[in-house]
Amino acid sequence: HWSTARIAAAPQASPAHPGAYQPQITIDRFLGYKDALEKYHIPFDQKKIILCENGDEKEGYHAAKKVFEMGIQFDGLFAVTDLSAIGAIQFFKSQKIKIPDEVSVVGFGNWRLSKFTVPSITSVDQAGIEMGKQIFDVFLNETSLKKKGEDINTNKIINIKSKLITRKSSSK
Repeated sequence: HWSTARIAAAPQASPAHPGAYQPQITIDRFLGYKDALEKYHIPFDQKKIILCENGDEKEGYHAAKKVFEMGIQFDGLFAVTDLSAIGAIQFFKSQKIKIPDEVSVVGFGNWRLSKFTVPSITSVDQAGIEMGKQIFDVFLNETSLKKKGEDINTNKIINIKSKLITRKSSSK
């Protein structure tokens, strides 16, 4: 894709500064988006970042509409959630914009419903079960340390690989 727009979670402060995004997962997604643009030599354009509070389908619809009405040229849209991707797809359909021929749409979360939408949504799978296992292990370890009166490292970072699940919303 030569130009990608992004529906992003709302920041706590200015979106021009990645550190303003909260929580950490939002920062990581923002930085991942910028890294992907760099990797494929696509210039970053702050105007293509549309913020939303909840990441639901209503906001996805309005964010896609906003990008469209601003006259911004793009051929791909990365949504902060699969629900916001569904809303964006609804807007594109209302404008007779063909997905994925004219605009590819990628969501985040790989919700079960994503494979049943028309078109089915390409999504980043977050490995939720693995995340749950890891957080429970951290919880058990910290509980054990606390009982022993030992210090707890509250800044532990665990990286869990995500996976792109390619479906019809992005395959040309």
